[in-house]
Amino acid sequence: MTLPSNAAISLLALLSACGDSADQDEDPTVVATTVVLEGGGAWAVHVDPEAPLLEADPLDRPRDLLAGEALDAVDATPAAFQDGLARTLATLTAEEADRLAAEILGAPAEQVDEVAWTIGATDPAILSWLLENGWEWLFADNAAAIYALQGVLPYADLVELEDGRTTLETVGEEGVSTLEPDLYYRLVAYPRAYIDLPAPNGDVFWRSYWLEDDTYGETLVEAVEGALTVQAAALALGTWIQSYMTFGYTSNDIWPLDIYWEAYGSCGEYSILTTAAARTALIPTVTVSARADDHEWNEFWDGRWIMWDNSLGEIGSNPHYPYIDWPEIFDDDLNGSGVLGEVAHVFRFLPDESVEPSDLYTSLVPVEIHVTDAAGAPMEGARVQALTYESGYWMCTWAPTDAAGVASMSIGDDQFIAFAADHAFMEAIEEDRWSLRTDLCTPPCQGSLAFEDILPRRALDRGSPPEGPLRLTASWIVTESEVRVANPVTEGYELGQTYGVRQEGGAVDVFLLDAAGQEHWAAGEPFDAWALTPATGVGSLEVRLPDDEPWTLVFSNEPFPDVHRTLEVDVRVERIP
Repeated sequence: MTLPSNAAISLLALLSACGDSADQDEDPTVVATTVVLEGGGAWAVHVDPEAPLLEADPLDRPRDLLAGEALDAVDATPAAFQDGLARTLATLTAEEADRLAAEILGAPAEQVDEVAWTIGATDPAILSWLLENGWEWLFADNAAAIYALQGVLPYADLVELEDGRTTLETVGEEGVSTLEPDLYYRLVAYPRAYIDLPAPNGDVFWRSYWLEDDTYGETLVEAVEGALTVQAAALALGTWIQSYMTFGYTSNDIWPLDIYWEAYGSCGEYSILTTAAARTALIPTVTVSARADDHEWNEFWDGRWIMWDNSLGEIGSNPHYPYIDWPEIFDDDLNGSGVLGEVAHVFRFLPDESVEPSDLYTSLVPVEIHVTDAAGAPMEGARVQALTYESGYWMCTWAPTDAAGVASMSIGDDQFIAFAADHAFMEAIEEDRWSLRTDLCTPPCQGSLAFEDILPRRALDRGSPPEGPLRLTASWIVTESEVRVANPVTEGYELGQTYGVRQEGGAVDVFLLDAAGQEHWAAGEPFDAWALTPATGVGSLEVRLPDDEPWTLVFSNEPFPDVHRTLEVDVRVERIP
C-alpha cells in the first residue's frame, strides 16, 4: 500500500520516534535508520524466519570508508565542510585520498578551510586527473596566493570566522558589507574561471603567478591596489586587461595564462581572463554565458549581481565603456541597443559544473517539460536541453527531471525553443520532437516528451506472498534525491564529471524476495518479486510470511544510476501465534 502524500508528516514523526540504526542492537526485530542509496544502488533487510530476526545490509557512510590521513584531514576541516569532503575523498583510491589529505593537513591553520573546501567541491574525476599529473599542490598554492593579499587591497579584507570558515569583507556601493561564506568560496576562492579546469600551466598557477608578473608594465595587484571600492577595482582591472588584449576570433584558448600570454581572443577568452584575474584581486566574480547567442562575459557581486563585459570595445571606442552595470545592452525589451537582439537565456557558471540563471538581461518565462517512457511512466533523472534556433539549434540551458518526470527551467521571452532529452538507459530524444514559443504560451509553459522505450526493470511481479506466521511491517519516506547531471558545455572533456542537483522527495522500488528471488537478484538476473511497490516516495507495507525459508526486503534505486537517494526506513518483524 502506498500512503497518500498528506501522510508523509505523520509517518516521518513515527520514524523519528523509532530512533536510528542503533535500535537494531537493542531490538533485533526492528531496523529503523536513515539510508543513503547511491545511484543505481539498493539496500536490503534480511528476515531470519527461525528467530525471527532482522539483519540489515551494512550502511557505509563516506566517513566510515576513510582511514589514516584522509580521516585526519576530514577532522581538521570546519564542520560545515566535513560531510562533503568525506564523500569526495571516499570516491577516490586510498592513495589518492591520502595525497589530497596531505595538502589539507600541511596548510597553515587559517588556510585549511580554503584547501579543504576546494578539494571537496571538485569533481572526483577532475581530482584523479590532477593527481595523475602531480598537480595536487594547486589547492595549497591557490590558498596561499589569496592570503598574500591580506591587508594589501583597500576594498577587500579576509575575515576568519569562529567556526573555522573564512569570508570576505568588501567596500562597495552600499558601504562595507560581508559576503556569505558560500559566496566567498564559490566566487573568490575556487581556482577555476569557466570551462577551463582547475589546473596549472606546467609549474605555475595563474593566481600566484599574477602576484608578481609585470609583463605588461605593472602587476595585476598594482593595477587595482589604489581602488577604494569593488566597482572601482573592477574598472581598474578592466583597464589593465584592455591595455594589452587584442580582440579577434582566430584563437580558442581556455586556460587563463594562455590567454594572458597570447594577449588575444574574443569574448570567451576575455571572460575567462576576467574571472581569473578578478578572483586573484579578491573581486567576487563569475563567467556568464548566453550560449545560444554566442556571447560570454562576466558578473561580479557587490551586494547584487553587476554586469561586466570587457570585450565589447576598447577604451574610448564607445561612450558606454567600460560596460559595467549596463545589462540593457543585451535585450531590445530593456531599452538597450539590443547587441544580441533578444537573449534566450543567460547562466552563471559555478565551480562544481552547475549553473544558475541570471535575470539581468531579459524577461524570463518559466517552462516545465514532462518526460515519460513509452508506457507513460515519469522519467526521473533525464536531462532536458532547451535549444533555440539561431542559424541552427544551439543549446541555451538544461535541467534534470525530478521524481515526477518534470524538468523546470526559465527561458527568455519571444523565443522559439525546441527540446531534447537523454537518459542513461534510453535512446536520446532529438530536438525535433517537441517545441514551443515562449511569447505564445501561458506561464508556466508546459510541454511533454516521451522516450520510445520502457524504463527497464528486472522485477517480475508475483503479487502477494503466501501467508504464514511471520508479520513483516515496513514504512519509508524518500526525503531527498540528488540528480547527477553532466554539464553539456564541458562533458566533451571525457573525464566523466557530473554535478548534483538536490530535490525534495524522490521514488524507490520496494519488494520482497524469497530465497530463489534473492539469488537471481544478487546475480543481476531477472527475478520474481513479491509485494512489489514500484516508484514510490512515501509508503508502507504489511504482509504475513511463511517461516520455511529466509526473506529479503529490498529498497532499490537500480533503475536510476544518476540519482542518489536519502530514505527514512522502519522495518519490524514478529511471530504471530
